[in-house]
Amino acid sequence: MSKWVSEDDELIAVQQQVRILLIVDAAARAGLGPLPVGQLHLLAYFSNVLSPVWKLPPLDGKILKRLGGPFYPALQKQVDLLVGAGVLFIQGVDHAKDEEGKWRLVGSFSTNPVFADRILAAVSSIRDMYSVRVFVQELAYAFASLDPAKIFSTADQDAAYSDPVVEAGNVVDFGEWRDINYSSRSADYLASFMASGDWTLPGEKIHMYVRHMHQRLRGVR
Repeated sequence: MSKWVSEDDELIAVQQQVRILLIVDAAARAGLGPLPVGQLHLLAYFSNVLSPVWKLPPLDGKILKRLGGPFYPALQKQVDLLVGAGVLFIQGVDHAKDEEGKWRLVGSFSTNPVFADRILAAVSSIRDMYSVRVFVQELAYAFASLDPAKIFSTADQDAAYSDPVVEAGNVVDFGEWRDINYSSRSADYLASFMASGDWTLPGEKIHMYVRHMHQRLRGVR
């Protein structure tokens, strides 16, 4: 281990790589694969901000708000490493200029079953991680029900990311330094209108919240 890399840094990197594999695999099972890089980061964001709905802690409780939607530079580094290691496949590689005028490498990702399947099987054998996998899969199914052209725009209607108090270039904090998560609260609030009320299942809450964002994108209140 390099003296410049702490054990905590290595643990975070492993956690990020596992989350990436869970997302890409879940997207494929939901019919969203190969997963474009923008949607990968979008699902990574929602796997953080909606984790309390599943009684899970977020992998990262903050994100820098960008005009172009959620993007995690540290997570992208791990994506690149997984591609280099042959665990992920990338196709449609190109360069694109984002809303901030910066050039980024874009493409769509899928897992290499030769390596990824064994990793995912090992992850699923751990009870807590299996719960994360089920959660991420449910999230992918919820987004798969949306109009594909609207998926990447859902963050614009997310209660946390679209908070008008937080301007682009500032940090959206939903679980790092403060315990205020408007997204998970909104999901719980929507569930209160269900006949099942407090007995509404976590998966139902996620689908309701994702549908709600989609309806707002269509102008339905």
